Amino acid sequence: MGRVHREFHPRMFDARVEIDVRWYGDVRHTAHHAWAKGGDYLLAGLFALVPLALFEQFHWAEKIAEVLTLGGH
Repeated sequence: MGRVHREFHPRMFDARVEIDVRWYGDVRHTAHHAWAKGGDYLLAGLFALVPLALFEQFHWAEKIAEVLTLGGH
């Protein structure tokens, strides 16, 4: 409210001033959630691209299949 003269202060009229900043917490939570999800998706993309890059670069199809099936046929 800034500077208010004592004679006009809300307490003189038995009133109360409340500032609602709940939206700030909601926005902060949403931004944090979006940032975390973006990081999760980037990490998942990295894990998906590494085997593909190895296959493309070195033609390790047999090695990748062996690792993914844990040596089973």
